[in-house]
Amino acid sequence: RFTVQVTSLVTSFAFRVLQSVAVSSFLSQLMEVGFLAHWESLLSTHGDEIGMLEDFIVAIHDLNNLKFKLTLAQTFNDVPKVTGTRYKVLVELPVQQTLFRVLPSQLRSGKEISVCVVLFTQGVNEQQSLADAFGDSTLQDQINMRSLHQLTSYCTRYKEHLGSANAKTSKKSQQAFQLLEQLRAQMQLRKTKNLDILTLSQELCRTLDCGRITSCKSAKDRTGMSVTLEQGHILLQEMNMDPAGFQHALDAMRSQGTRIRNAEKNIGNAQYAFNVLQVFALPPLYRPPDGTYKKLQT
Repeated sequence: RFTVQVTSLVTSFAFRVLQSVAVSSFLSQLMEVGFLAHWESLLSTHGDEIGMLEDFIVAIHDLNNLKFKLTLAQTFNDVPKVTGTRYKVLVELPVQQTLFRVLPSQLRSGKEISVCVVLFTQGVNEQQSLADAFGDSTLQDQINMRSLHQLTSYCTRYKEHLGSANAKTSKKSQQAFQLLEQLRAQMQLRKTKNLDILTLSQELCRTLDCGRITSCKSAKDRTGMSVTLEQGHILLQEMNMDPAGFQHALDAMRSQGTRIRNAEKNIGNAQYAFNVLQVFALPPLYRPPDGTYKKLQT
């Protein structure tokens, strides 16, 4: 599982660098504070998924030992190079010359970039309903609290190094601390299936230009619902979408967008693998539109 997480992290980092290579504040953030990666888990704390979640914790913990180095690509076909051991991984990411030459001199000279990987988890399915009613969700709470501490440390370092650099980074820092307090308050409520923990941590990390990764057991059904929900929130917050169209947008993305195509590539059927009872157990905002799901083997 660790190699899968490394691949996801490298992909996320490469995309973010390509997207923001001309943004000086982002490059300063990489050098001074490190790359922030937000992992979201929808695994439950009941049955077989507990073991998966425990494996996940170890992999995410070890990812924090990884560092990136940007190198000058020699050809257009160069791929990232991974060296070291699980406990000290170095990923050299080749960058084409047109982009490499705009990097700060420290990065061109091989300065390594640290990472801060946080994991926030919230079970949302029928198995989590059983865990909340008859089992134990302590593991979920412990994971989230640990990530809250990591995120608090990252926000503090961001404020120290970039909080007063310019008006934009100052505003980001203020927004991050406001969201941090809201997140802390939600975690203290100890609510079952508290989706605000996921949405607030997502928004906080996006504010700080993070890499975002979401997963569940198969990375297609619950993940599809969560990814489209986050996209809906982005439409509301950043694109000024009319709130009256929120549910319509969710239904459209879930029935016509890439997530149902992902399900089709996975199992050969363009439907989500939920039965009626499973859909009923999901929080309302995580339920797929009628006609897009049925009981399937995954």
